[in-house]
Amino acid sequence: MLKSILKLVAFSFLTVFAIEVSAGNDEAASEISKELLFLINKKKEAKDNNLRVAVLPFNKHEIPISTEEANALNDSVLNHLIRYEGNQQYKYLARQELNAVISDIDKTTSIEYGEETFIQQLMKNASQVDLLIIGKIYLSGSKVNVIYKAVSTKGAIYGVTAPVELKVVNDSLGSGVEYNNVDSALEKCAEYFFDNSPSIQEIVFDGVRYQSTGIQPEAGRYISTLLQDKLKKTYSNFLVDKQLMILDSKTESQSRYNLRGLSVSKKTNTKDSQPNKAFKLSGSYWDFGNSIEIRILLKNKNTGSLSWSGKVNKKSFPININFIPKVDLSSYRENDLLSPIDFLVTTSNGSDPIYKIGEKLDVIIKADRDVWVYCFYKQADGSTIQIIPNEYYLEANGEAVLKKNTFHVIPGLEIYPFEFVITEPVGVELVKCFAADENITDQLPYSLRGQNFEPIPKGIEHNLTKIFRELDNVNIAENSVILTVVHKEK
Repeated sequence: MLKSILKLVAFSFLTVFAIEVSAGNDEAASEISKELLFLINKKKEAKDNNLRVAVLPFNKHEIPISTEEANALNDSVLNHLIRYEGNQQYKYLARQELNAVISDIDKTTSIEYGEETFIQQLMKNASQVDLLIIGKIYLSGSKVNVIYKAVSTKGAIYGVTAPVELKVVNDSLGSGVEYNNVDSALEKCAEYFFDNSPSIQEIVFDGVRYQSTGIQPEAGRYISTLLQDKLKKTYSNFLVDKQLMILDSKTESQSRYNLRGLSVSKKTNTKDSQPNKAFKLSGSYWDFGNSIEIRILLKNKNTGSLSWSGKVNKKSFPININFIPKVDLSSYRENDLLSPIDFLVTTSNGSDPIYKIGEKLDVIIKADRDVWVYCFYKQADGSTIQIIPNEYYLEANGEAVLKKNTFHVIPGLEIYPFEFVITEPVGVELVKCFAADENITDQLPYSLRGQNFEPIPKGIEHNLTKIFRELDNVNIAENSVILTVVHKEK
């Protein structure tokens, strides 16, 4: 569906665009546009070609303001890009013509299911669009900031703008209905899903994370537990001979990747093997000072998605509960999946999962082509080790190549011939992987070639994206998994 839509709209480019945005944010959009053009014009590729440019819509589930405000900001940025560029060297795709594609964002299933993300779909249509302008709106304390990046459909990052503060009023933060307390809010949430999908028999519960960080702090885990109870109670009142079955992402993921330490062929374990009746529920919560907005998304491969949101006062949560994670590793993930390479990185417990001390970790990797993979593990104590390639794998295989369309499990007998066991301290950890479509090992610094298991030099982990992305004549993809490490229940 998406590819055919793109063929229809890709060459209908913008000349005039009307906008509705506050004067303060229009000024911000003006500065952003100037910086974007400066970053784009520095690139030789931009000077040599009449670039076709698309400003991507925001995903409403990943922004702290309303979709209308976010779209108005995008429109303003686009309007200023056209105004400042002047000589019409570039051609711009109008947002109206992307409306059909915007609706697909809500229906896009996680790459974990083997489907491409919205951005990857556009990147694979490189004959239609050359450059993507991608915005990110995020909370920074009590402020709402925005950045934009310019990325070619070949995966080259032209640059990222400096953060700009948006002018918003508290009432415009989020879009959820206000409730007296978290208990009544989640009760209404369960009733909403029952009213709209009363025949559900099984839900895979994928957790509730802090904003768009992937981290599941104490408050997220509390919301998850309470919502599961509300769903079971609501559905049990109407399901006479059956009870609603709720599976955690660990159970569901281990069922999909059911062979430990071995490669699993695409034919034996694809999205087609997953029952169409399965629903996946995930959520996030956003801290707006005195209130928390809870956002819950219910998705099914066949029927699409349902979303619910509600605001509650923080005081309705248990006393001293932890809302905000102590660390934020979002900066390590800014460029995940910005590549024409389909590159899956997940775990046996699901994507961005919770792990308990003593549990064994399996990382699962798959790509749509043969790739040379380089993976790093950032631990809660601050150190980072390289897990692929490693001396055992290099000794057995000679190079860090993984075959296409195959689920590779790490640790595995061929890749990493011993177990990962989660140990103290608790906290937030990260598995960060890069994939290249040719062998780049000799082009990397020696400390990143997987020759030993010593931690990589302090500070180099912050420059991994730059090191890999600046290599010439090679396609690079990156992806990551956040691990929320907690104590084992007593």
